[in-house]
Amino acid sequence: MDSGFGLKSYRSYLEYGSSSSNLLRPRSTRGRPFGRPSGNRPFIKRTYKKSPKIEIEEYEVPEAVRRIYENKFKPSATFGPEENLLLAEVAEAKQGLSLTVSNYKPRLELLNQIEDEHVNKEFRRCFILAPTLVPKPNLVDRAVGGFKYQLSKHQIRKYSSIIKEDVGVRFSVEFGDDEIKKFSGTVDLVDAKYVIIFTEKELQYNRVTKIEFLAERTTYQMEYRALEMLQESVIERVFFAESYTGKSARNPYIYFSRLVLNR
Repeated sequence: MDSGFGLKSYRSYLEYGSSSSNLLRPRSTRGRPFGRPSGNRPFIKRTYKKSPKIEIEEYEVPEAVRRIYENKFKPSATFGPEENLLLAEVAEAKQGLSLTVSNYKPRLELLNQIEDEHVNKEFRRCFILAPTLVPKPNLVDRAVGGFKYQLSKHQIRKYSSIIKEDVGVRFSVEFGDDEIKKFSGTVDLVDAKYVIIFTEKELQYNRVTKIEFLAERTTYQMEYRALEMLQESVIERVFFAESYTGKSARNPYIYFSRLVLNR
C-alpha cells in the first residue's frame, strides 16, 4: 500500500511503540552499549523497554469483495446491495474523487482487500494432488532441527514462477478410516530442478494426498490491524491538517489502485 496513505508510518508505530526515543534511535543500537569508553570508564549500557507484542488477528477477504473482483469490477444482475455499494466506491475512486476524513478508512480497507484477494486468487490454484516427496535428512541443519523433503519441479511446472523461498506450504496427510490431517511447512530452497520444503514435524510423506502453496499475507494482515486501530481524530490531524493549522494539507489521495483501474 502506498506510503502516501500513512499506513507505513502507522505500521512502524504498531511494531516499535510510540516512544520518541524508540522511533528516533536506529534499531541496531537499541539496548546495546554505545559511545566510546574513556580511560577506565566502562561502556554505558542503555536499555529501552520493548513495546508489548501485538497479536495480529486473522482477517479474511469478504465474499462480496471476492465476487466483484471475480467479475472484474463490473455490474452484475446477481449482485446484492453489498456488492453494489462496493462497486460505487470503486467507481468514485476511478473518477479520482479525493479521500475524506469519513471515507479514508473504508476506502483504504477496500484497497487492501482487493490487493489481498489478487494474491490469494493467484495461489488458490497452486496445489498438487498425489505428490511424490523424497525425504532429505542430509540437508537438515542439526542446530535448527526439523525435517526436509524434496519435490521435483516438474510437479509444479504450472506454478513455478510464484513458488519462492519462504512461501507457506500445507500438507494433507491421509490416515486410517479416511481421516485427513493438515501439516504446515515452508519452502526452504528453490533451484532449477527441485523445491526443498522444511517442516518442524516429521511427515508420513508416502501418505501425503495434497500439497497447497499459500500466499504470504502478513503485510495485509498488519494493514487491516493498523486501519482498525486508526482513530478518526488521528486521521483528521495527520492527513487533513488544514482544519487544524490553517496551512494547506498534502493531498492524501494519490491513487486508488492500478490493479483496479486496469481491470
